[in-house]
Amino acid sequence: MPLLLFKLPSSFWWALGLISGITLSHYHLWALLPLPCLAYFFTKKPAPRGLSCLFFIFLGYTLYAYQAQSKLPVPVFKNAIVIGRIIDKSFTDSSFCKHRTRLDVSKIKTDHGWLPSSFSLYIYSRKRIYGRVQDTIECGPLTIKRATDEGFALYLQREGVCATSFPQKIHCRLVQRSKFSFLNWLFWQRELLQIKLRKKISRKTFSLFSSLFIGNRKPVTTTLAPYKQHFKKWGILHHLARSGLHLVVFIMIWHYFLNILPLSFIYKHAIISFLILFYFLFSWSSLSFLRAFIVYALYKIGTLTHSKVHPLHTICSACLLLLIHNPFHLFFLDFQLSFLLSFFLLWIAHVDHQRNISHHKSLAEKRAKTLS
Repeated sequence: MPLLLFKLPSSFWWALGLISGITLSHYHLWALLPLPCLAYFFTKKPAPRGLSCLFFIFLGYTLYAYQAQSKLPVPVFKNAIVIGRIIDKSFTDSSFCKHRTRLDVSKIKTDHGWLPSSFSLYIYSRKRIYGRVQDTIECGPLTIKRATDEGFALYLQREGVCATSFPQKIHCRLVQRSKFSFLNWLFWQRELLQIKLRKKISRKTFSLFSSLFIGNRKPVTTTLAPYKQHFKKWGILHHLARSGLHLVVFIMIWHYFLNILPLSFIYKHAIISFLILFYFLFSWSSLSFLRAFIVYALYKIGTLTHSKVHPLHTICSACLLLLIHNPFHLFFLDFQLSFLLSFFLLWIAHVDHQRNISHHKSLAEKRAKTLS
């Protein structure tokens, strides 16, 4: 039986066109961009699917070129003072600089005085920088530099960051306090959740719970180190990092308990959707976890609207959404493995399902012939 290429959903070809356009833009192969247009217009019967695929090729090329241009590295500054808004705070695996702060810089002071600026900056420091998320602060002196390593520079581009700074000593001053910010409230709720859990359960249990359930491995890396060898010996080291599989297990458990309750179909799906959204907001997300969340959201939308949901359509749509939001995801191994493995597993399952359907149809036709 053929591999059912002709039965693949339209979203597959759209995603393939978007990937092709991003790849052409990344490797500066602008001379090859007219080739898909020529191939489309010189065909005898150009199909609408080909026109949509052509649109996504140009969309991928344009999106990557625009984001790459807007995330160019900034010049090197020494002993600079910056004013910016805190976007995020997190931990790192390094013992030298445990804290990482993302700052959207609006002004920078150099030898030539204050200059308006607009770029994102990662500050790696030993101590946590004063200020809440969404607060505007002034900090310095900083040595702002661009990444020299090609892989790290590509990672910064994916994160939307233009420069980094590793100060040994830093002085911060609050410029403007944000009145209310949902991001700040969410950040402190996560922090309080971890503080309460750390007090109520043992250190080992908290380390495993934080890594497997909450998805935050960085503050418990040293505690998890003795367990890594045992997990590595059995070939299940990847289970220490939360992935889409953990979300599937979480959904299955809640579905099991909700099926016991005498509730209507709408109430059950509304409750499980609220729990999944709550879990997504109050945990640390990863790319595979985000992929599983988007696929589940698309599946639920199709179920509640009584629409037929194609598994390959959901995975391709999730790929489209993530690449449109950030084309740099395409060049990282976690994105490639996550989507390729999921796509081929769903493809094989779909092929087997179609084989079973065709087999049962042929048996039914043979029985009808013998009876007639």
